[in-house]
Amino acid sequence: MNFNEIQTGRLLLIPATAEIFEFELEKKEIPDVLKDIYIPENWPHESVTRDVLELFFELAKQEKIYTFYWVMRDISAENRVKTHKTLIGSGGFISQENGNYELGYSVIEQFRNRGYATEAIRAMIRWSKYSGLSGKIIANTEPGNNQSIKVLEKNGFVPFANEADSAETKNTEYTSDGEEILKFIYSDKSSK
Repeated sequence: MNFNEIQTGRLLLIPATAEIFEFELEKKEIPDVLKDIYIPENWPHESVTRDVLELFFELAKQEKIYTFYWVMRDISAENRVKTHKTLIGSGGFISQENGNYELGYSVIEQFRNRGYATEAIRAMIRWSKYSGLSGKIIANTEPGNNQSIKVLEKNGFVPFANEADSAETKNTEYTSDGEEILKFIYSDKSSK
């Protein structure tokens, strides 16, 4: 599988390896790939708990997660040669037992609502098509998370309903804690 850096207009997407997740857990020696990148104090996103990092570390060792750290590239106005790099978010795909992939992503607060998630997800979807990932791409979000819903829709995701779902529940599921989530599926036909 080709798991290399991806460049977009404003972002550099760096593959998050087991080495990176181990660094996040232990905060020991910073991996070379992150040495020239500013990591804000509020990194990682509040949803990325220690338990999540431990899960990602194990999945990375098993090659069941394909996720990227999203780095904003900002060329200084005074010095067109020097590029400032700031870690702003992350996202990727987790392999599911049924052969599908679940998309997950997050952007830290001060970089939200600037189109970075839309840009990164568009690039990751394109990467998934050429990397050998086969299977459907599913995404979940909370019903009130309108920004996330818009990001998914802009990237070709549509509400997903199982045949057993009624019209009232269409793309709604519940977590083991009773939290409501909305299901979306990537559709080539709806990409814009």
